[in-house]
Amino acid sequence: TQNTVVGSIVTGGNLLPVTITAGKSLTLNGTNAVAANHGFDAPADNYTGLGNITLGGANAALIIQSVTPAKITLAGNIDGGGIITVNT
Repeated sequence: TQNTVVGSIVTGGNLLPVTITAGKSLTLNGTNAVAANHGFDAPADNYTGLGNITLGGANAALIIQSVTPAKITLAGNIDGGGIITVNT
C-alpha cells in the first residue's frame, strides 16, 4: 500500500509475487543490499527472487532503473494494466 524501492530481491528459491495497486509504484533501482543493514550481501540488479508482477490499474507503475547498462532478468511474468518505465 505504499511506493516501494528495492535494489535486489533474492529469496533462495521461492519467488515473491508482487501486485502493484493503482496509484502506487515498485522501483527496481539496482543498488547493492548491504550486509550490515540486511544481514546478507546481494549484488545490484539481482531480481532472481521476484516472481509474477501484476499491475493493478492504469496508474500502477513498475519502474526499472539501473546505473549500469546491463541485462536485467525477471523470473516471472508481468500482467495487468499500468505503466512500465525502463531507464538504464
